[in-house]
Amino acid sequence: MTGENTSKDFTAAELALGVLPSEEHIAATLRLHADSDFAAAVAQWEVLLAPLALEMAPVEPSDDLLARIEAGIGRRELARSLGRTQRAHEGEWIVFAPGVNAKVLWQNEATKRQGILLHVEPGATYPEHDHDDDEEFYMLSGEIQFGDLVLYAGDYHIAPKGSHHGDGISRNGCRCIMVTGL
Repeated sequence: MTGENTSKDFTAAELALGVLPSEEHIAATLRLHADSDFAAAVAQWEVLLAPLALEMAPVEPSDDLLARIEAGIGRRELARSLGRTQRAHEGEWIVFAPGVNAKVLWQNEATKRQGILLHVEPGATYPEHDHDDDEEFYMLSGEIQFGDLVLYAGDYHIAPKGSHHGDGISRNGCRCIMVTGL
């Protein structure tokens, strides 16, 4: 069998089985009408495969199949609507203060909250501020000091609404995720 005959034979078998992708199926169907040898090969495969169809009992879908499919689609759509990915190279850095840059990762108008990636360069100061809302810090790298409080990579800190932070000074620089009010 030559390579061309083998290819024709496989395509004829796949057409008889109904497993060709749509574009290949269309091309094979057109070829079926134009190439008598190919049409004969498809007919031969249909005869060979016919006993398989007789041996297979029809499968009845369960009563709840449609509901399960719809629920699965709904969960995927919900996850897609709730999920968001921002790649490291995406988004715009905003100069918050000299040596302190922020990138908004997400905002939720309904909860009036936002997530911010904060990058503080070595020796820079994060300005003192009051908290109009709870402010959460998760340190990714480096360190930052607010008065006696020093936060290191892996530390979590929450400053409650109404509290005050003095200047945050980072001797070696840091990166953190900050979740705060809009």
